[in-house]
Amino acid sequence: MIGSDANGKISWTVIIGETGLVVASGAAWLYLAGWRFAEQYFAEFGIGISAIGLDREYLITYGVWVVLDHWGLLAVGAAALVGGFRLWQTRGRRALGPVPAVAIVGVVAALIVALFALAHELGGRDARHRVAQIRAHDYAGLRNVRLHTAAAWAEGSDALKALAQDLADPQACYRLLFADRTSVFVIKPVRGEPDWPVPVLQVARADIKAVRILDRERSCSSAP
Repeated sequence: MIGSDANGKISWTVIIGETGLVVASGAAWLYLAGWRFAEQYFAEFGIGISAIGLDREYLITYGVWVVLDHWGLLAVGAAALVGGFRLWQTRGRRALGPVPAVAIVGVVAALIVALFALAHELGGRDARHRVAQIRAHDYAGLRNVRLHTAAAWAEGSDALKALAQDLADPQACYRLLFADRTSVFVIKPVRGEPDWPVPVLQVARADIKAVRILDRERSCSSAP
């Protein structure tokens, strides 16, 4: 029985230990699902996850998103596991008799591998779906942004000067993709032109004097 010792008595020590194991396993599952989500999401934009500084809190949050997007499937799976375990406790032991410890360890290991494989699969699937939705709705949710770069950033390069002016344009149609502690990542979707893959511009925070996030979501137009 769950929470009982070898003599069948309720043991708070066992209950606390089992609860800690469940909480730790759940946190690890969320972390893996969130990490896979982040890896696939940024890979869709051609960015390796090692190129961005993601805090662990973000990964747990992404893992929660995965759970919320697939809560029905996960609820059915959890119910099936609990039901199967209870069935084994009430009838399986009597029908099969003593089961070798090696077999029990093998089944538990297989279940653990399957659960974490599911986290990996659902995280990647959720990321691909979200990016597809963003693309289908003209990158909805990614706000327009203006970046004002330091003058030294564009010194000696006409191309960088033109880019700096474009980034600070009052009619800017750059979208904020992500910002970490060292860099800001922006994209510039253009209507009427092939929109995939969208080039990603990474600007170091040290080269930025000011960032203005605009209250609109507008892409550029290819029309003159």
